[in-house]
Amino acid sequence: MAKLGSTKYAQFCASCHQPHGGGAPGLAPPLGGSEWVSGSPERLAKIVLHGLMGPIKVRDKEWDLHMPGLGFGGAIDDQEIAAILTFIRRAWGNHADPVATSVVSKTRAAAADRKFPWTAQELGGSGIDEKSADLNIVKSKADGTIILTAKLATVLAIKLRCHEDLDILGPWVVQSDAALWHLQALASGLYQVQLLHACDDKNAGNEFVVETDISQLKGKIGSTGGFDQFKEVEIGAVDLKEGTNRLLMRPAGTLTGELVDLREILLRPIGEAGGIR
Repeated sequence: MAKLGSTKYAQFCASCHQPHGGGAPGLAPPLGGSEWVSGSPERLAKIVLHGLMGPIKVRDKEWDLHMPGLGFGGAIDDQEIAAILTFIRRAWGNHADPVATSVVSKTRAAAADRKFPWTAQELGGSGIDEKSADLNIVKSKADGTIILTAKLATVLAIKLRCHEDLDILGPWVVQSDAALWHLQALASGLYQVQLLHACDDKNAGNEFVVETDISQLKGKIGSTGGFDQFKEVEIGAVDLKEGTNRLLMRPAGTLTGELVDLREILLRPIGEAGGIR
């Protein structure tokens, strides 16, 4: 188990948390001496399975990034995840108990319907309580459409930024970079998703994910003719629940070049809820 954990850690985790487990400024927090690593194995499994986003305090330092989950892409199974967790709980001065494969499997089953990364507050750790935070919630128009502009996004990123003079999100060149919106839907149901974006021929073809609290949409970015040419493109549909929702856009897998320059996401109600697409 230790050898498997070390191998899989090097493959999936070391590029951010580093081979020495000390993390890197602006990239990923340390794992050595981390209260999150040595704490509840179920909580740690949730993070690796679904990912983590937003502010988190590790060893008294706050981080505000996005970590993609490993559990649902098919590249790694529960035994390998348990091996990684066991490895990091026993390395770099950590002395926590090993994690059984059954713990990961039970954690996965208990949150089988979850489509969204966790926040520290949801996991009972140090972070911002979204219910009391001063959130910028985007309201629906009278016809139910919702316009999520670049300026209204919360950027969870290493390099991704909102360029307010241009009202675009870019450069989207890091796999873990993500953009988050909070929005208010007038009614539950299926919403058509339309991107106003730019991408050139060279960078076209990267895959992305748009996630809400209850659904997930995967797609591939096509060329608009250049990064100076913005076009409106329908990419599929997501489910929203009535009231407050979260929507996260992120790359799906390794990026080749740049994902996209994004100006806005338009959501238009089209029917009853439909689930994962």
